[in-house]
Amino acid sequence: MLPMLAVVRNRVWILVSGSALVYYLQSWSAWVDSRGPLLGTPYAGSAFFDKIFVRFEFLPVLNGLLLGG
Repeated sequence: MLPMLAVVRNRVWILVSGSALVYYLQSWSAWVDSRGPLLGTPYAGSAFFDKIFVRFEFLPVLNGLLLGG
């Protein structure tokens, strides 16, 4: 996707390439799985990643697409 950023006119694709880095926080959330709930939420480990981080990864991209980027 990164090589295509030079020719794409929609700014949402820049956001996609940046937010894809959030995916790598899944390994961090699996590492802290045994430490209990994280950041004041009732979720721990993989559930924290699935419920919280995935929203931060995809919601800005979807909003950008809906608003016309």
